[in-house]
Amino acid sequence: MKKIKCAYSLWSLLLFILIAPNQMMGQAFVSPSNKWYIDDCYVAPLQMTTICDTKSYWFEDTVTIDSTVYYELRTNDPEPVFEVGAFYREEGGVVFMKMDDNSEEFAIYDFNLEVGDLFLIDDSNNSIELEVLSIDSVTLSSGERRKRLEMADAISPHRTTYWIEGVGSALSPMNPVYTFFVTI
Repeated sequence: MKKIKCAYSLWSLLLFILIAPNQMMGQAFVSPSNKWYIDDCYVAPLQMTTICDTKSYWFEDTVTIDSTVYYELRTNDPEPVFEVGAFYREEGGVVFMKMDDNSEEFAIYDFNLEVGDLFLIDDSNNSIELEVLSIDSVTLSSGERRKRLEMADAISPHRTTYWIEGVGSALSPMNPVYTFFVTI
């Protein structure tokens, strides 16, 4: 009986070691393995159609600024609709962004928040305080589960959006400060 129990424990430990790093890496927002495809669409009345242009965003090279390591954001979009940062890093479930190498970093996501917590996004040009309304999870097409937070403007709680761990917000994943400032 002890041999079976020991073999089961070793098998469980090996399985955990093989699976856990992949699950944890899959939930990171700032990772060179992530790529976002965002459709920029508009209605063309004369052609009686909707025209979409797909933009892509990804992290590539690392840069050290004041002894802090960031990933550089790359895009095929020459003029992003929403202002994006040049440098991003993630630490303990909190995602930080720097507009450029001379600006201060600020937090754009905190996936450790609990229901009722407030979170301030302040990029010095715009700021918004958000409140966590609910937390659940979503299952991706790969079968992987991700934490999902329903966020509301703390001043106007009827306007909400979702943050998905490792994915970002629905409207402006690279800088969610714009989520409540525009209507598209």
